[in-house]
Formats: sequence, C-alpha cells, structure tokens
Amino acid sequence: MIRILLGAVLLSLASSTILAQSEAGTAGQEGNLRGVTGVRLRVILGHYPHRMEEAQKPEILKLVEADATAKLEKAGIPFYVSPSDPKRNPSYAFLVITLTMNEGTDLKEIETEVKLLQSVRLSRDPSIEFLAASWLTGGSVIGPKQNLKATREQVSDLIDGFIKDYFSVNPKQSATSTDKAKKN
Repeated sequence: MIRILLGAVLLSLASSTILAQSEAGTAGQEGNLRGVTGVRLRVILGHYPHRMEEAQKPEILKLVEADATAKLEKAGIPFYVSPSDPKRNPSYAFLVITLTMNEGTDLKEIETEVKLLQSVRLSRDPSIEFLAASWLTGGSVIGPKQNLKATREQVSDLIDGFIKDYFSVNPKQSATSTDKAKKN
C-alpha cells in the first residue's frame, strides 16, 4: 500500500511538472532572440533523410512556408528562403519549421516544431562552433485524418509567438525593418 501511495505521489508530481512546462510555452526564451537581425526560413518534413527538391515537397510544406513567409514579411522581420535569394545574409539565424507525420493504428498525428538555430561557441573552447536551438516551441494535431487546416493554424500561432518574442527584445528592429520595407 505504501508503494502504491508513493508511486501515485511521484506520478502526480511528474505530471504537474510536465503540465507546467507545456503551459510556460516559450516563456523566458525571448532573451535568446536579442540582437537577431534576420532569419533564414526553412520548412522541413521531420524524419526525412535528405533535402527535398521544391517539386517533391508535400503540399502542406508549401502552404506552411507561404503562411510563415507572409507573417514574417508583414511583421517586417528580415528573412530569406532560398540560398539564391538576393536578400540572403549569412549572419541570419535559421528559423526552422518541422512537420513530423506519425501514424498510429487509427489516428494520425502531425507534430509541429518551430525553432531558431543560432551559431554558438563553447566558452571552454571558442574554436568549437555549432548551431544550437536558442528558441523552441511546438505542438501536435491529432485526428482521424491529417488535418491540414488545424496544422496550418497551429504553425501560424507558433510563428506569432516567435514574432512577439522577437519584437519584445528587438523593438528598434521593428521600426528599422518597416522603414526599409517602405523605401523598397
């Protein structure tokens, strides 16, 4: 009986910790966006072994990319999508949207993740540089069929969260990028 009671207490503590983490969302990560001058947008299919050509991309990736592009453009955050884009800037961080489609027995799930990858150096050895996720959020859509509309809405909400966090620590960037957009 004591083991069962102890197990129940530990389980309730663990579940409340998981709930608190999911409710927190991106809280506290916005400081990691300070000084980011722009992003390279990538929309990818999770668990896919290699980069897809544009013609191979599923329709959902194309729609999500178009939605994210429109949101970043409207917000005035400098970005580029293609390496051949004239707006390309090698100092930009990577904003990666990953859609992972998991199929269960009778339900399909699409996991969504939006993360910002930035180049970082180790303090113990500055010669070691790599990309690390400095801002991350995600969710999932579950249904009898892959729900395109719900997935697009969820990713849209996640991008809105990124934009909000971005401008909370880069307020001058907002005015500068809007002025540049009006001049062009």
